[in-house]
Amino acid sequence: MTADLVQRQRQVLGHLTSAERMTSLAVAILIVGMVLQPMLRIGPEWLAIASLAVALAGSGLDRERFRSAIDWGFLVLFGILTGTGSVMRKHGVDRWIADTLVSLTGGISDPGIVLVVIGLFVVACRLVLPRIPAQLLLSLALVPAAPSLGISPWLMGFVVLIVAHTWILPNQGLEYLITRDITRGEAFTDRQGFVIGLALTAVRLLAIGATIPFWRAIGLLGQ
Repeated sequence: MTADLVQRQRQVLGHLTSAERMTSLAVAILIVGMVLQPMLRIGPEWLAIASLAVALAGSGLDRERFRSAIDWGFLVLFGILTGTGSVMRKHGVDRWIADTLVSLTGGISDPGIVLVVIGLFVVACRLVLPRIPAQLLLSLALVPAAPSLGISPWLMGFVVLIVAHTWILPNQGLEYLITRDITRGEAFTDRQGFVIGLALTAVRLLAIGATIPFWRAIGLLGQ
């Protein structure tokens, strides 16, 4: 039965077209290049350009799709935010943020408590910011300041990412919106989605608090 189903699906799909082969080659170039990048010593931007060139040459991405199917506004925003880190470091903004955070948390001597407070701050930011801008902006602002607070930069970035990935308002939860659209809004209400988002946020904050002894034990969190 399974073999017959697979055979029917193959007949429906047909053979790979030349455009599909070139697109597969472009993806393979990007993945293999990223894996071998330390040995090849080629910048990731050149690998991306090579992959894009192969896709364009094989008609896997025509001019119209190149213009309309790519979210250019988001890519420009992402590029700006990616370059913001070096600008902030050059002009001392990261040190200013670190000094401000140290002064604001001066009454809290335990880095573990500071970590939980930062998690709550990320939740507050998510009420007004979408997930991806919140992750990028807060990572740029908080990760450089982490050592001054007795927190590993990796741990700070990890907390920002996992907390910013949750939602409280249903219209900010991508997974929730996709599930609601698939079920046509018949499986649950937005009120239930609010409760689910709130519960997920609380679970992640509790998980951060519960793992503080572990972070201390492996040296990612000060005493």
